[in-house]
Amino acid sequence: MIRTVVKFYTFVSLYTINILSFFLSRMSTTGEIILKTMSDYWVVGKLSNLREFYVVIHQKNANLIEINGKNV
Repeated sequence: MIRTVVKFYTFVSLYTINILSFFLSRMSTTGEIILKTMSDYWVVGKLSNLREFYVVIHQKNANLIEINGKNV
């Protein structure tokens, strides 16, 4: 699944996804990390029942409250 996201969204590097995966692996069974790139893309990583899910959102001038409220 990570490869599909990276191929489709070429603006998010595999390195970025690996960093999120590293921090998610330090959490227990659930968790969430939201990251904003310098090119105004938001990457949301979620961990649930030891499964990782990543979403890339491109919304110009969005803030953390708006991204967190999208219920990704």
